[in-house]
Amino acid sequence: MSKVGKTWFARFAGIIDAVLGCLALLGGIILSPRILGQTARMPGFNIFVFVVIILPLFVFGILSIVGSVFNIITKRWRLALTGSISSLIVVAFLSLSATEVEYHPALGILAILLSTIGIVFTSITRREFK
Repeated sequence: MSKVGKTWFARFAGIIDAVLGCLALLGGIILSPRILGQTARMPGFNIFVFVVIILPLFVFGILSIVGSVFNIITKRWRLALTGSISSLIVVAFLSLSATEVEYHPALGILAILLSTIGIVFTSITRREFK
């Protein structure tokens, strides 16, 4: 078995995932008071919105950041790929839910494109991981 050289793809995908994961956490912090404020008049619905919308946003954001760390150090390919996929999920969710905030749709398309590039780069560098 020949030794595979390191390329920049995995590190680039890790940086993309880290940035998008931080944006997910920041978006969750910004959007959660607005979403919870809108549902405050409906009893019982506030907890449902927190569990279904806000909590997964934070979980996927943290998973994206953890996966980006493993992507940068090129260890545990499955966890790195999971982080890349979770960054796509988070960015797609934020793109759909940020309609009430002053937001340009081209930014969402760019973020989805970057996270897709991160997934592709993570998947093609599988042999570089330990």
